[in-house]
Formats: sequence, structure tokens, C-alpha cells
Amino acid sequence: QKGLFFQFDQGKTLTGITIGSSAYITDKGIRVGSTIEEVMRAYGEPKGNSLKNEKLDIPAFIYDGIIFLHNSKEITGIHVTL
Repeated sequence: QKGLFFQFDQGKTLTGITIGSSAYITDKGIRVGSTIEEVMRAYGEPKGNSLKNEKLDIPAFIYDGIIFLHNSKEITGIHVTL
């Protein structure tokens, strides 16, 4: 489907889905394009606020099983961990 990206462990086991389209919505009403405030109201305070390694520092709100990527104003992607 357009706007859905599937991640597999060694090509066999589905481990995650990344959503890059506003056509899909979470069970709490959040989609790509939702505001930061909407995420906070729906999910509360995140456990983490960025995805970091030695080369990257990506703004994100990290919750159990779901990560919201953002640009400081709105959600730009949603990653669901399976």
C-alpha cells in the first residue's frame, strides 16, 4: 500500500511498519500531519524524545510499541513495532 513500509528481520519475520501517509490513523486518532499537541493529549508524556546513534539524531516521541517522528510542529511518520 502507498505510504506503508514494512520491516523484516532477515527478510522473514515482520518486525515493524512505518506509516508515511495521512491515510492511516492510530486507535487514538493520530495520523501523519497531526500536531505535537494532539499526540501529547492522546498518548501523554513519551518515554523518549529522539532516535539517536553516532550519525543520526531524529526528533521522535517514543512510546511502548509506537514511535512518532516529527518536525517540531507535526507528525511526519509513525513507526509501529511488532
